[in-house]
Amino acid sequence: MEGSGTTGVILHPGASQARKGQRKQRIIMVLKRLPLSIAKRSEGGWDIAFKELGPIPSAVRLMMDTQKSWEFVWVGGFGEDDEQLQEMSASERAELTEILRRDWNCVPVYVDELARSGWTAYCKRCLWPLLNSQLVTNKITASSSLWHDYKRCSLTYAQAISDELGLKSADIKEEEEAKHQPQHKQLPDLLWIHDYHLLLLPSLLRKMGSLHRIGFFFHTPFPTSEIFRILPERAKLLAGVLGSDLIGFQTYHDCRHFLSACTRILALDARPKGVEWNGRMVAVDIFPVGIDPTGLERIQESSEVHKRVQELKHSFANTKLIVGRDRLDPIKGIPQKLLAFEDFLSRFPEWQGKVVLFQVCLPPTGEKLSPFHTGISCTSGEVQELHSQINELVGRINGRWGTADFTPIHYLSKVLPIHEVVALYNAADVALLTPLRDGMNLTSHEYVVCQKSSHGPLILSEFAGSAQSLGGAVLVNPWDTRGVASAIFDALKMNEEEKRLKHQYNYSYIISNTALQWGTTFLRELQRVEHMLEVPVLKHEDVTKAYNSAKKRLFLLDYDGTLTPIVSRPADAVPSPALLQALQQLTSDPKNIVYIISGRDREFLRTHMQSLPVGLSCEHGVFFRHYGKDSEWENLSLGMETSWREIIMPILADYTERTPGSMIETKEVNVSWHYRNAEADFGSFQAKDLVVHLQNVASKLPIEILLGKKVIEVRPQNVHKGATVRKIVNGLPDVDFVLCIGDDKTDEDMFLTLANIFPHAAVRPEEEDEADDMGTTSTPATQSKPVSTVQPFSCVVSRKESAASYSIPTQADVIALLQELVAVSH
Repeated sequence: MEGSGTTGVILHPGASQARKGQRKQRIIMVLKRLPLSIAKRSEGGWDIAFKELGPIPSAVRLMMDTQKSWEFVWVGGFGEDDEQLQEMSASERAELTEILRRDWNCVPVYVDELARSGWTAYCKRCLWPLLNSQLVTNKITASSSLWHDYKRCSLTYAQAISDELGLKSADIKEEEEAKHQPQHKQLPDLLWIHDYHLLLLPSLLRKMGSLHRIGFFFHTPFPTSEIFRILPERAKLLAGVLGSDLIGFQTYHDCRHFLSACTRILALDARPKGVEWNGRMVAVDIFPVGIDPTGLERIQESSEVHKRVQELKHSFANTKLIVGRDRLDPIKGIPQKLLAFEDFLSRFPEWQGKVVLFQVCLPPTGEKLSPFHTGISCTSGEVQELHSQINELVGRINGRWGTADFTPIHYLSKVLPIHEVVALYNAADVALLTPLRDGMNLTSHEYVVCQKSSHGPLILSEFAGSAQSLGGAVLVNPWDTRGVASAIFDALKMNEEEKRLKHQYNYSYIISNTALQWGTTFLRELQRVEHMLEVPVLKHEDVTKAYNSAKKRLFLLDYDGTLTPIVSRPADAVPSPALLQALQQLTSDPKNIVYIISGRDREFLRTHMQSLPVGLSCEHGVFFRHYGKDSEWENLSLGMETSWREIIMPILADYTERTPGSMIETKEVNVSWHYRNAEADFGSFQAKDLVVHLQNVASKLPIEILLGKKVIEVRPQNVHKGATVRKIVNGLPDVDFVLCIGDDKTDEDMFLTLANIFPHAAVRPEEEDEADDMGTTSTPATQSKPVSTVQPFSCVVSRKESAASYSIPTQADVIALLQELVAVSH
């Protein structure tokens, strides 16, 4: 498959079909490196070929044949070893870009050479070992010098994708959509980003305005949170990938480790199938990668392979052939394999001269490093050291047990043609794969397919992702030298029936979980996951305009997480000078009426707000004070049963004693159990158990269980913020501006009540049902209220899924909004 400067073989029919007017749903495949081999001709033009090997190209090639409604577009850079492409002139770059876009549906990303060198170094020397659970603290200390380049290259990719998607600001989008309404609804593009090189990309695209569904897939393993937290940039990397809608992993363990890292490092609420981030659920699931067994079997049937198999069997006649094929990388456990083979020959002398290990090592991809990046040891030096270690072991073993006409180990460090690889798999009697850690290890899948008629046993490291799927493999611990040696002996002595049954188990799994199945399942799931940004971001100019024209304005403000940031100790959430100044200036305007509606106790708010004429509602509405300095407190719990505290307090005390870091906050009526400072996983586990316990008790008591941010609160029934809001609004018939802001689930009562009182505001049908369920249905007083001219601004902070009409990104933005309104008043 070749292409010149003027013509080329089209990678798939998507580009030509799009030109014919058949608009398909585009799947944007984002990789560090395009799956192309590109060479510049001496006489001009380009030789371009598609690299069909690997799970991603195989999956796309198969999906193009089966999913006719999808059009695939590739976005990626070039390899570090493609020096020709790094030295192109501007005209050559423009020419190549046009050819790749037109004939191959590829969008090339041109990265600055110095930045790419640091990016590659950060990936290979910091992320790669760490993700594979290898402690590399001596390199992590130097990561800060390379982190800037990692961010810089991620931004370059984000800009290339942004240009391809045509991302514009929200204002420009709305204006263009109003002018040009499409005649036919087009399916939005899907983005599928691959692997650890691009962890920051999802969030960067969100910041650029992308509302597309974004999927991210880890081809590597994911370590435990205790290992991942070593990385200084741990939180930024997690936040970057959480901009996705769907994150995929190879195994359950990787998925569990990622969720645990989100809980322990970012203090997020993780669930078995996702994690809550910025008020929305990011789906996290398992998608085991596969191969194309049909294509491999087609190659196996070729005459070239048949001929080579016969040659190999003749060369190794009267001996058992053990095959291993790994990339030259310390993670692959090649020295451990050789030591185990040495131990096997030593402990089982009857096999000396009768068994051969044929080990193929694939050289690592080229890595060109800048002389400026000298802070840590060179990866190429590590590879050379590994190569020397392997050569030393091979030489020692061959010198000890080899003869003039027999060599126990055949070692090749080169890339073999695919037909040679298939023939080697076919001729082998046993496969021996001992990675110290591996995302999946598809070499094991290829071997099983090629052994369809011979049923050769597979010895596989238990630390490979495939070990969880290939139940017919002989699993070993590569660090257990004697155990691996014994497994080699057992595999060589295995009877034919056992070999057949084990192979049948593995083969059935592989043909059912192919690359096509992997790709299709991931993209279908990406289409199904609940999309982000359900609530639009509040535009400050809309609020200031309505505020400026209003004659009587009402502010309904939550406290924790809204007026002040969330803190570890509740007593530390004191109002900042900027907040107090903003509230002072707002209340000095006679048109403004400000209420703080909080779960805080009465004494706390009275102490910190005593100088302001604000209205106060404490403990979620138990205590209430009208707007104005001389107002008296009302106790809405009078006459309510409070003996339930005697039952609840011992339960909370028991969980506090058993949960280090948790605490009880006793208010005048309500009681809260805080677990923000507890160990994340254990605290969440205890909280769930406590909720179940309290709900069982609550069924017999006049109380409600309230779930907040790292807090569980017990309060009397029928007392909530929604009732407080209704009480306030009913007492202000002439208000014509309402700004209501809250941040957590306890504030949803306020939003639902406002939506019910002002029914002309945009409310989704399911929210109306929720309002009815919570007892916030309109009363005759609210139905008769003249509200036709009021458009309330109900806003949720740092969340995207809410009954509120708008969202505000951060707590700091709330203060900024109040300060803007102060400026309007003055």
